[in-house]
Amino acid sequence: MRVTFLSAFILGFTLLSRGDVSWAQDLFLPDIEQEKPLGREDVKSLFSGKTHIGSYNFEIQNFKGINFEELTKEDGTVIHKMGARVDTGRWSMKGHKICFEYDSPDLYGTCLSYYQRGNCIYHFLEAQTDIISSQFTAVSVVKGEVPRCDPPMS
Repeated sequence: MRVTFLSAFILGFTLLSRGDVSWAQDLFLPDIEQEKPLGREDVKSLFSGKTHIGSYNFEIQNFKGINFEELTKEDGTVIHKMGARVDTGRWSMKGHKICFEYDSPDLYGTCLSYYQRGNCIYHFLEAQTDIISSQFTAVSVVKGEVPRCDPPMS
């Protein structure tokens, strides 16, 4: 039996509070070849002064788990939490992307584009060269919201 992305996402956020989520991606990922990322003002509105909770699509060396909580403060600072680990840094807008620089050498600075399904925000690492394509890295919602990751309209 196949678990839908929405079911997995809701289950994931239910388990997130217990700290034992495993993430599953499904067919409802944005098609970045056909769709445009969120614009600068939409991204700024969704992130500035807000805390997002979510899951990465991969494991990070020296980190436990794949779930995160991240506060992007209005003053340009960021607080990133994974389990008991807390890292700080800075965020800024470059066009429609958010670029992060962290104080910890374990977290790489990167710029991300964002796509939305319902209230779920899909994080994509932008291609840096012709060899490396854009990659789905994480999905999140604003803390306190119930995930509603609507599939694209046909």
